Amino acid sequence: MPANNLHTQLNSLTDQLFCTTSDPNPRSCLLEALGTFLTEIVGVFSQFSISLTNGPHVFDYAENYIRTVIEANDLSDTSVVAHLDQKLSLLTSVL
Repeated sequence: MPANNLHTQLNSLTDQLFCTTSDPNPRSCLLEALGTFLTEIVGVFSQFSISLTNGPHVFDYAENYIRTVIEANDLSDTSVVAHLDQKLSLLTSVL
């Protein structure tokens, strides 16, 4: 008989998780609330990653580094500058 009681309790908990109630409140279902939360978090991370990749700090860093390399090498070796310019072109084509 205790196994039957456990089975009944598990069925009740499963019903609560999968929103078998007709309550119009979207927060009444744990599973739906969790899905809404995860959807909002994914949106926040998406905007954060776009801000990181499209921010002016990326281009400022590249330009400052190129300027530093040019000053340090006095244009005698431009392979580093060409490499950085190629990487910057690739990054801008992705965006």
